[in-house]
Amino acid sequence: MPTGKRKGDVESTKFDLVLRPETITFENFRIGWFYTEARLVIKNPTKNRYTYKIKVTNNDMFDIRTPKGFIDPETSIEIELLHVPGILLPRNDVHHFSVYYIKCDTEAQNSHSIWTSKKSEGCKHVLIRFPNKIIRTQEMKKMEEDDMKQQKERNKLSNEKMGIRNQNMGEKK
Repeated sequence: MPTGKRKGDVESTKFDLVLRPETITFENFRIGWFYTEARLVIKNPTKNRYTYKIKVTNNDMFDIRTPKGFIDPETSIEIELLHVPGILLPRNDVHHFSVYYIKCDTEAQNSHSIWTSKKSEGCKHVLIRFPNKIIRTQEMKKMEEDDMKQQKERNKLSNEKMGIRNQNMGEKK
């Protein structure tokens, strides 16, 4: 089981960018069944331009829509983060997103070449959490009731077909 820390993945004491929220919580009443979205805002309060890179402790469980890019001085960007369906929910604070940055010039166009030639200047972890208890909302209850009705109808049709088949088999004897 992952410990949430990667070897050599140490948070910086000085981090020039501002991350909001400080903890990502994936909340959806159908979490684990559908993609669940959360957003991370990266703000650059400085006069410098940076390139950022975001990594996660489990790439099978989470997806990052724009893992690399640039952030101009005194601006902010919003990054879409996704929890992938079909995987059991882990305990809280086991996984995290790591946000790295490197100062770059205003003319830089290719972040990949910067990341291959330089080491990151800062790193910050954003812990990942899930709801402790999935609250059954009225909408969820209605969806469950509709699912039950549909299942009963399918069973009824299936039983009727089986009855017809059984009758046909009885007639052939």
